[in-house]
Amino acid sequence: AVTPSNSGFKANINVAPSTVTFDYKVPDAAADQMDIMVANPDPVATSYGESVPLTFRHVLAAVNVKVGSVPSGTITSIKFTGVYNKGSYYPSSNEWTNRNIEDGGEFNVTLPESGLSVGSASNGTSITTEKTSFMMIPQQLFTGAEIVVSFIPTGRTEPLTLRASIQGDVWEMNTTTNYLINIS
Repeated sequence: AVTPSNSGFKANINVAPSTVTFDYKVPDAAADQMDIMVANPDPVATSYGESVPLTFRHVLAAVNVKVGSVPSGTITSIKFTGVYNKGSYYPSSNEWTNRNIEDGGEFNVTLPESGLSVGSASNGTSITTEKTSFMMIPQQLFTGAEIVVSFIPTGRTEPLTLRASIQGDVWEMNTTTNYLINIS
């Protein structure tokens, strides 16, 4: 069972070999991404009417962004690129397969409309919140995955585009990965 039904987590029942899989595409907006929990019961006796113990587990990886050491200025955008955003989950083996990138695999961090003012006092400030944390398919990021920051230093009018490779980073199931934006 999947609830709510509009979560994007779609069940597939495969009669032979009697397995269930779930296909999932991560919504573009972090606010639309839900933490998905799955329970896979142990085999039960055929006597009906008895309770079935369930152990729930988180099957996604949370990704957050914080301000690190930065000069005074305004961060106007932050985005992740080259991220797997579609895959299939197998509850019986608790694993994700068939991961791929659809529509560029880009995810924008939610920022205030005028950008985020930062400076030395911002060090450690969380940019993502409980509602804007990314809930991603667990993965090891491949070649080309990066975080891209648009930053306007105080006293300038044109933004600088800063890129950092996140290739090889691992977003594990049921864990949180934090990225610290450092600008020198």
